[in-house]
Amino acid sequence: MIKRRQNLPHDPTYIDLSQENWISFGVVYEKLDSVKNLRNIISPYNERERANLIEKLVALGDIFLTTVNQKIKRHHPLETPDYEATFQQKSNKMDYAQFVKVFEAVDRILYERELLDTEKKYQLAPTIGLIYGETKRKTFQRSVIENKAHL
Repeated sequence: MIKRRQNLPHDPTYIDLSQENWISFGVVYEKLDSVKNLRNIISPYNERERANLIEKLVALGDIFLTTVNQKIKRHHPLETPDYEATFQQKSNKMDYAQFVKVFEAVDRILYERELLDTEKKYQLAPTIGLIYGETKRKTFQRSVIENKAHL
């Protein structure tokens, strides 16, 4: 379940504290315009930025995933959406070819969206979880305390 910080609607920071002993966190692009803008990472003109991003992703632990999901709202634009995974890879295994696969998955979702009637386009949209992880709360707290010098 994705929960957004209400005060910054385009901020990709994601934190879910709804489960008692678990915390989910990451960088998730949910808005259609932000998903489309992220596509620039595979542009040849952004090779340096892409290399920098990949370098940071490769340094992450195995608990982090990069995902593409279909955000589905079956009945109304304001309902809480369901999410169905269409791509998943460990974030530390991401490279240029994997980013191409990310946007191939996004394109499939956008194609399906285009097939919908105009008034029903709200029902389907892609989301990209650039970095997504889950851990026990106590593990997370220990990690933050141990690494606070790096924050």
